[in-house]
Amino acid sequence: MTTQTVFEPFFIISYNVVYTSLPVLVLGVLEQDVCDTLSVRYPRIYWPGLGHRFFNPLSFASAALHGVATSLLVFFVPLGTYGSVCVCVCMHAGANKKMKIPARLMCTSKAL
Repeated sequence: MTTQTVFEPFFIISYNVVYTSLPVLVLGVLEQDVCDTLSVRYPRIYWPGLGHRFFNPLSFASAALHGVATSLLVFFVPLGTYGSVCVCVCMHAGANKKMKIPARLMCTSKAL
């Protein structure tokens, strides 16, 4: 019994890139907070951005530390709750790099 992918890896990667990054890029380019006429009529709405009032190095560092703290919490709470991490190991005799779906997976617990 052999396992073979239906599509080439290039097309799988392209599909993932297009459907994950393209919506974000389109939204970033086409989104508008206010219409053109209001931005020309009231230019003061852009003064806080030009003065780095809402996005500065301190707010960036705060957001980065929040992300690190959240990721540590998401990792260590389940680890403390369950006490082990499940690692799936391929136990097939003919396993190689091109094998996409291993014949049998065995899950073993390994404490960190």
